[in-house]
Amino acid sequence: MYALSRAGTEKAKVFLAQGMETKRQMMLAHARLDDAMERLRLLTAAGDDTEEKKRLAGMMQEEEETFLRHLCSLLDKEKEIKSTILKVPEGMQRTVLEMRYVHHYSYFDIAEKMQLDERHIYRVHNKALKAAALVLAEEGKITA
Repeated sequence: MYALSRAGTEKAKVFLAQGMETKRQMMLAHARLDDAMERLRLLTAAGDDTEEKKRLAGMMQEEEETFLRHLCSLLDKEKEIKSTILKVPEGMQRTVLEMRYVHHYSYFDIAEKMQLDERHIYRVHNKALKAAALVLAEEGKITA
């Protein structure tokens, strides 16, 4: 068993939160893709056959590739996060981690859905992070 430091717990939190950042980036890429598609649709409807149309088509292709890269990254990261969460031994801790880092619920929403006090959710979350840090340290994914 590894000795656990506060830094190890923070590293576990950063590891688990990576899926949230990847999802945010994917949503931004999707919004840019939607914007380019709408501009291209408007140009096509207006019968405009200019360089702007060609530029937008190229931009759409780049945005689509970015979106797909983020989607693949998100799916890989989500799989890794779920695998880590499943290895946390205590059931309530697993539930809190999944709700927070897979489903991206706020602490308030987790408390409401589990019909528990929000302060209790924070305490469970802190214990769950320590357990996740131990799992990640044992797997060599972080240094505790």
